[in-house]
Amino acid sequence: MARELSVLPPLSKVHYSWPISDAFLTTQSAALREYARVTGSVSVRGETVTAEQIDALVLACKQAHRGGALDGASIAVNYSPWHRRFGGDLPATDTGPTATAEVEMFRRRLWAVRDALGEANRRHETNVGVSAVILDSERFKISSSNRAINEAITRKYDQIYEVAKEAFPRARVEWYARGLVHKVSEGKWSVVPYFTLQEKGDSVSCQVYEVPSVARMRESCQRTVALAGENGREAVTAWVALGAGFDRSGLRPRWRFNLDYDPAFSWTLGRDINRSLEHGRGATPWDAVKAVVLYPSPLDLRSPLTFTHFLAYARGAVGRPERASEPPPACVGH
Repeated sequence: MARELSVLPPLSKVHYSWPISDAFLTTQSAALREYARVTGSVSVRGETVTAEQIDALVLACKQAHRGGALDGASIAVNYSPWHRRFGGDLPATDTGPTATAEVEMFRRRLWAVRDALGEANRRHETNVGVSAVILDSERFKISSSNRAINEAITRKYDQIYEVAKEAFPRARVEWYARGLVHKVSEGKWSVVPYFTLQEKGDSVSCQVYEVPSVARMRESCQRTVALAGENGREAVTAWVALGAGFDRSGLRPRWRFNLDYDPAFSWTLGRDINRSLEHGRGATPWDAVKAVVLYPSPLDLRSPLTFTHFLAYARGAVGRPERASEPPPACVGH
């Protein structure tokens, strides 16, 4: 994997991801180093990451050598708040002991990351930082009629946002599905009802989980971009599934970690998101995308096709031919 990544130049936009598999989080992983160089970021699970893994991430970022005017590689911390300690049957209005425990666990884990990061930076004589806290909280749904519920949801999210900023003041806080507009039926689009858009956040997100459905994905993102403009928020983050996503071949869409489709679609998406200005108005709304979150990570052992499609995506992003001279391997080798 390191060899296939090593021939790619760095992407022009930072690409975060959902957590990298633990097998890659070692100081011996050449793939981790090359991945940090290409994407500009390495992502870990905040609930379980260890000091030893943070040390490996810092070393990978130090060795990444992105070059030119590009910023150095950084770390992203993934976390799923309100799913760890908060009672599963409790409403958003609850402020009891499990609500307190949820916030305290999040705070404790972020400060553990911060402490380990400080020690690793001293050891390696570096200044690697956490540039993003990436959050997935599909725990609450807003109400069309109950203002108290909506205000409570906003407070729940604000608590998490404030803790993230306490630990990492300069990091962007990325909420999955915040401001996401999706197609619910023919001719009908709706905002995913997880957020009031009154909560604190640094961006809205468009979802590209059906890469071969080019027109559908473009319109979904366009509608999210328009919503961001209406709310005075310009930052848009694309959440992208490569070699994975929703399969609509059955009666109901279902998620698949291995979704086999022509890598040419991933190549085109990489070109459009990363080089949209070179291709005129037909590539919009991708101009508005400032950062990307890959789900799953190309270094996620659950999803072998994701690495293959990431290579195609990255070639499109940097203007390389659509197909490599030889087929890239699946996600094996570190």
